[in-house]
Amino acid sequence: MTLEEAKTALEGTIRGELRDHAFGDREVTWFVHKDGLVVAEAAMGYFGGGSGGVSVYTTPIPYEEPWDFETGSGYLAAPIPTAYAAAEFDGRDAYELLKCGSSRVSRNDSTGPDTYQDGKCMPGLTLEGVRKELLEDGVDFVN
Repeated sequence: MTLEEAKTALEGTIRGELRDHAFGDREVTWFVHKDGLVVAEAAMGYFGGGSGGVSVYTTPIPYEEPWDFETGSGYLAAPIPTAYAAAEFDGRDAYELLKCGSSRVSRNDSTGPDTYQDGKCMPGLTLEGVRKELLEDGVDFVN
């Protein structure tokens, strides 16, 4: 799949961005919708630390049941496929794909600054501070 074919495949999708203001990164998913409901996932990507990558599925992965993106009503996680065909794009090509689809932005942190800055961690953010917050939240991890 070429970059132009990927752009065409993502035309008319909803691009859902989950932005982390603390770390300055974002997870992006392109959703196929029909009659106002999300019916499949067309691509997924990650952007952070000055780089980006997008996997565009050669065939969109369908959800078990359609769901409403705006309210989340009826959302069922798509089964994680054991194998799927995807074209991989990174760097400049991945950032070019960020222009595809209509954007819906959400936030996946509560402690970061009000303004999102792509690729920039919030001032004062340290590995030790993150580890302490995770432990306080009961997250069990090694190292």
